[in-house]
Amino acid sequence: MLYFVIGLPGRFTEWCDVATAEIARRALGPTEFVRADTLEEISLWMIRTQASRGVVASRQPGGRLRSALVEAGRAFLVVVEEPQTALVEAAHHLALNISNADVVEIVNNLAAAGLTFEKPGGAERWGGIEAEEKRVVDGAVGPYITYLTSGNLPPIIWERELFFLGDRPRERATGVIDVTGRARRLLHGPYIMLPPGSWALSLNLLFSRETTEHDFLLEVIVDRPISSRTIRPQAEGIFEVSIAFALEATTDHPVVIRLSTQRAAFDGTVAVVRAVLTTDGAALAGYGSAVIPAAAGLLA
Repeated sequence: MLYFVIGLPGRFTEWCDVATAEIARRALGPTEFVRADTLEEISLWMIRTQASRGVVASRQPGGRLRSALVEAGRAFLVVVEEPQTALVEAAHHLALNISNADVVEIVNNLAAAGLTFEKPGGAERWGGIEAEEKRVVDGAVGPYITYLTSGNLPPIIWERELFFLGDRPRERATGVIDVTGRARRLLHGPYIMLPPGSWALSLNLLFSRETTEHDFLLEVIVDRPISSRTIRPQAEGIFEVSIAFALEATTDHPVVIRLSTQRAAFDGTVAVVRAVLTTDGAALAGYGSAVIPAAAGLLA
């Protein structure tokens, strides 16, 4: 038997992970815990550990995993507030034999260990975040919140802070990138899940004068390239390139935008400004509130 905890990265979801695992252990006996986003990861984990039951924590569930959970028709619980009360309901709703006293003890034990489901002053902390950081979050997450309240999805904006340098994958691509050297990957990111459907990407890049002599390869990748085009900037300055791509419902991997040089260069720079993504309503049909976890990657 497997129990799943799916949510955005953060204190609340981590608390749910640990609390759910502890409830399962008390109700069922030894229970393994794993972080996995795909059916393949779960299968490999079960083969390796020979686990018969476990709690699976997922932050960006893949398409096949989401479909499998829906098709299984198993009971589920959505928690938006009062998680302590929800734990009591969950134990009964999910047929876990555990008393209310056990739930209280679990919550108290977690608090004693320093793990609570909320941290005071959340609004104050958000107010203290720099304007640039708010801009990044609002562009990537804000459209999903609008969709849940209005049914309309505004353009999703992935700012340059979400991208990484090609030869230094842990370093953000927030400045100019020197294209000098052999043909290579210049930038990649942001590794964020998107709902299935047809998408249009508009990528804004800033090229120096020297790069107008060079071709660049732009790719959209999941587990494999799904769309690509070769571009050559016509002049120094901002260059906007558009590319369309489609995501299947079974897509298990987050979206990656990759830019590479095609041959050696002796001079020149490029910088990513932002990526803007739009889709028609069909892309979100039937996807419902599950679109929110798609933006989880940027908070990881």
